[in-house]
Amino acid sequence: MKQDIDRLIVGIAPDPGPGLTGGARDLLAEITALPVPTAAPVRRWRPRIALPLVAALAMTAVALSWILPGLGTRPASAALDIRREGGYYVVTVRDIFASPKLYQAQLRSKHLDITLRVVPVSPSVEGGIFPQFEKRYIGLTSEEITRRPDLIAPIHTPGACTFEPRCTIGVKIPVGYQGHADIRLGRKGRPRERYEGFGQLSNPGEPLQCRNFVNKTFDQVRAMLGARGVTITVIYVPLRGVRPSVPGSWYVHEGWLSEQGKAVVVAAPTPNPTPFPLPDSGCPIPS
Repeated sequence: MKQDIDRLIVGIAPDPGPGLTGGARDLLAEITALPVPTAAPVRRWRPRIALPLVAALAMTAVALSWILPGLGTRPASAALDIRREGGYYVVTVRDIFASPKLYQAQLRSKHLDITLRVVPVSPSVEGGIFPQFEKRYIGLTSEEITRRPDLIAPIHTPGACTFEPRCTIGVKIPVGYQGHADIRLGRKGRPRERYEGFGQLSNPGEPLQCRNFVNKTFDQVRAMLGARGVTITVIYVPLRGVRPSVPGSWYVHEGWLSEQGKAVVVAAPTPNPTPFPLPDSGCPIPS
């Protein structure tokens, strides 16, 4: 069981930055694609408004329309704003709901073979870049990616958008960038949209921001989330798959939002022997 749990931990949790491993996306897609069993209905809790998530739960879509100074006249239909700044193209998304084909056409005009999509993510990773599908990014943290002049990097430092009411979504692309890149940028999710990127429930901006929940009992975590208007809709048990329910005394090992107001948790009858610590930034220093 420990090896399976370790695989989940490594796959689910982003490393220090907002990146998301391909395995984590696959796991999330696999377990959230399954229908929630009806044999044992999930307990409903009276919701209350919580801080937006890792800007918390996305209650409304935020349309970003940033026009950076010095760009000159752009076509009204332009979905991206592209300008040269030193050794980079600074690409800002003007229409976050535009077709990826429009993004690609504009990037090709700069001789960049880049596929770009803007996808819904949980609040703590809004504005983040997900370039993990290229080998050159494997093993690098978001901070390391940002410092590498040969790699595409997000405009913001990791976590910068967590509590911002407006967030500029975009990337910095080295001039003369070689090869193909498949890039996803995180935007605020709309109601009933499934997230394609996510952060742990304890990340700053998430429903349980800066609160330990790992190795608390399932009943305790369910109550903590319920008080914040979040329902556990999927329970994953290592080696056993998705279950409609688990004993309230079982331990929660992992957890994240799959969409607004809905959480996925990993639970087991024994505690997680190697629990994740609270984030080392964005949380108050313990007194």
